[in-house]
Amino acid sequence: MRSIEQEEKIIEETKLLLKLFLETNASDISLSNITGISSSTVGRRLSNKANFISIFGDEGKKIYEEVKRRRQENLKKGKALGGQTTLLNHVYIKNEDGKFQGSTRLRLDLVYPDIASQYKFLAHATMHFNLSLNTLGELFNINEEDLINNLIKYNPKYAEILNNILYSKENDDIGRAFFLNYYRDLLNALKKKDKGELQNLIIMITNNEVLNVGRKNNG
Repeated sequence: MRSIEQEEKIIEETKLLLKLFLETNASDISLSNITGISSSTVGRRLSNKANFISIFGDEGKKIYEEVKRRRQENLKKGKALGGQTTLLNHVYIKNEDGKFQGSTRLRLDLVYPDIASQYKFLAHATMHFNLSLNTLGELFNINEEDLINNLIKYNPKYAEILNNILYSKENDDIGRAFFLNYYRDLLNALKKKDKGELQNLIIMITNNEVLNVGRKNNG
């Protein structure tokens, strides 16, 4: 039997955590760091349907379902980002034949939800790291014809520069390695929902033409 004090504490914690979660879409660990409430307690508060209904009445059911949906999406995305980070540990290591190892299928949709932003990002990455068309196609598993067409379509003012870089690079191993290290940092910042670091990383390659990285993915 819970005391009145315990019930009041649960209600206060639930309201606080709900407000922060809906505002930030933060993980249980991040919410724990913000509030000082243990991550296990955060999980219990945000997954207790009965408490939501008790506190918010009939509206509590809708609130619970929305929180459940978003937490499941966060978990799914976190696993995908973790898988991409693991992949990045292998894609720039060469085998004895001088070919890069690993299944190179980096996912731009984890960084940007729409195709225009994806190709704007790729254009800036190409110019900053001097990447070849072959490298981009290999890393992101995109047909080279589609790559060049979309890069020019969504970045017409950089068309001449992009063509010069994409078709003139015979060996971009160094740029490729630097880009993959950069991309790993980007994914880690996304996983941690560190908006300040995300901003810094994007500014680094866009010369202050900031793309709103993950704007639909991070709350």
